[in-house]
Amino acid sequence: MSDAERQLLQALQAAQPRGGNPARARTLLDALLAAQDDASKAVHPHARALLDLLNERQRLDAANQKLTQQLERSSQQAKDSQARADELQRKLDALADIERSLPGARVPSRGVPR
Repeated sequence: MSDAERQLLQALQAAQPRGGNPARARTLLDALLAAQDDASKAVHPHARALLDLLNERQRLDAANQKLTQQLERSSQQAKDSQARADELQRKLDALADIERSLPGARVPSRGVPR
């Protein structure tokens, strides 16, 4: 096994999604792609492919974080809206109770429709 192949394997190990070290993988791949000896040139296509995968994973991770933050904000907004709707419904119900308690009021006893 040549040094270039060994370096590619090290980069592959460092590129693992869990417990890997993407920065180290990039450093190894950049050095491998910069090398112009025959053994290095032979693995350049593999190094480029792995580097492309790392870039894509980084892009997807960033998009995932952004979407997660948006989801958390939306979830909180939904909770806030539901709490506000519940509060307003309680107020409507209380007003309906007051109207029913007035003398001569003709308010249905079922309450305010939801």
